[in-house]
Amino acid sequence: MKLSALTLLLAVFCLASCNNDEKENELIIDPVEDIISGTYQGYSTFAAAPIPEPLLTENETVTITAVEGNKFDVSFTSVIMGYTLDLDIDGATVSVVDGKFQIDGNGKAYMAMGDREPVLYDASLTGTIEKGATQLIFTCPTVMDGTTITFIEGAAPDTEK
Repeated sequence: MKLSALTLLLAVFCLASCNNDEKENELIIDPVEDIISGTYQGYSTFAAAPIPEPLLTENETVTITAVEGNKFDVSFTSVIMGYTLDLDIDGATVSVVDGKFQIDGNGKAYMAMGDREPVLYDASLTGTIEKGATQLIFTCPTVMDGTTITFIEGAAPDTEK
């Protein structure tokens, strides 16, 4: 009799634990496309070998668009020292590193002054995407002996203005 009662108690426990309450405790995560895609507002710094101090430009915008899976297109346009710089990184890869979204890719930079025909350069991108703290680093190794444009989401600090 004791064995039957123990068996019955064990069966009740197992049935109760098999209830489908798992969905209530699941962490629901939006698809990465919904988290990453969007328009980011901030400022940028432009650093190049012949320029002693990085140049700061406020009110910058970066657009990140989902392509497929963990691939994203990144578009950034800035006007620096009279030059219009368009950076296009197609198919950048997003991964998770230390709990943050890491983005890396290669693409093109188009640089033009005024009405002149744009000149094409190779460009690369690396950065982290975190709501309110996104930082993207675009590198153009053949522009001015190496140029780095860093986009930082948010308002420029007073010390850099």
